[in-house]
Amino acid sequence: MNEITPVPVLAESLARFSVEEYLEIANRMPVVDWPGKVELVEGVMIHMPPPGYPHFKMQRKIFRMLDAIFGDGIDGWLAGQDLGTQLPGANVRIPDIVIFREPDEGAMLGMSERMLLAIEVSDTSLAADLSAKQASYANARIPHYWVVDLNARETHVMAEPGDGLYRTRHVVPFGSPLSIPGGYGELLID
Repeated sequence: MNEITPVPVLAESLARFSVEEYLEIANRMPVVDWPGKVELVEGVMIHMPPPGYPHFKMQRKIFRMLDAIFGDGIDGWLAGQDLGTQLPGANVRIPDIVIFREPDEGAMLGMSERMLLAIEVSDTSLAADLSAKQASYANARIPHYWVVDLNARETHVMAEPGDGLYRTRHVVPFGSPLSIPGGYGELLID
């Protein structure tokens, strides 16, 4: 008769990487060919699936509106899309849209201290955008954070970062004006 012998279970551990290691890995095969984004969160590489067309369409629309305002670097600010942004610690996030100051020449990543606004467009990622990503951006002290919720047709507007949260929060329905931080006008998302 065969006897079943228990097999010891090894505790799972995640591979942790520095920002430099992440950049080296993320720019090589096969990672560079993965669809979607690869972010570094507390040293762990996180793969996010590629966005669908509604996300793409809204991201492009918002970027074009902001680029029309900041296109030539008004007061040193620029609008950008999918800019890999180094946050404190072993963290690299890739916001859908940002208003930022250019990093030093030759820099591979934007720097959180050079950001005015990070925007995430949410179709299927609302829970993460309002929790883990919010904490990342607040801990990095990015002054303003918006989450554009495609399903509820509203934008979560946050400011005053600290301790993993934004102390000022309100929700603006699509079709109502959103004030661009710094007094640069308004956006109308519909």
